[in-house]
Amino acid sequence: MDRNVIIHRVLSCEEVSISEIAGLLSGNGAVIYIVNTGNEEFQIKSLEYLTDIQKQKMYSYIKENDKRNYFIAHSIINYIFSTILKCEVKSLQHKTGKYKKPYIVNNCGYYYNISHSGNYSVVAMHKGEIGTDIECVNRNFEFGGIMRGQFCEADIKYVGEDLKKFFKLWVAKEAYFKYIGTGLYRQLKSISFANEADGYILIYDKESKKEQPVFLMEEDEYLLGVCVD
Repeated sequence: MDRNVIIHRVLSCEEVSISEIAGLLSGNGAVIYIVNTGNEEFQIKSLEYLTDIQKQKMYSYIKENDKRNYFIAHSIINYIFSTILKCEVKSLQHKTGKYKKPYIVNNCGYYYNISHSGNYSVVAMHKGEIGTDIECVNRNFEFGGIMRGQFCEADIKYVGEDLKKFFKLWVAKEAYFKYIGTGLYRQLKSISFANEADGYILIYDKESKKEQPVFLMEEDEYLLGVCVD
């Protein structure tokens, strides 16, 4: 990862260093928390960092790992913001942007993004826009149809028949869309592969006519992408 993107692996809110976060964010760095919710040491001990609405949403999930992922990601975010802003969790102002990208109102310019897949949950923070995506590399996934229908010529040429490259590009595109705040409201073909080097994929946005690097890393059978200013 880029030297301004710091990765931490944690199993609880108590392992999150608020002083380190403040230092990184003030220096325009980004901090990423990766949580393996399938780790036998990970346990849901309390719901003190969730709002009542978030508790209801968590319990609405059917799958246990979805509940765990939702719980830990939102608990960490609420814990960080309530500590930095010196307020109770229930006082945090949760809002969404035009395309439903969530944010918490603050005068520090701090933004966050969340992603989860399988037993992994990711929380990313930055003083500026940020997008992150994590995906499990499914070895049996048939990606040919998606490539032909939703990817452009440059993408198809890059991926070929390489499953890992498909997931790299998918994660990079998702992270970029979440970074600009549109999510998949925009078509996948509207951005394309431009280059790959030194642990990142360079994405070309056909609408803005700009290139943006998306940093990539592997975690077990998962691929993680992070896109920051």
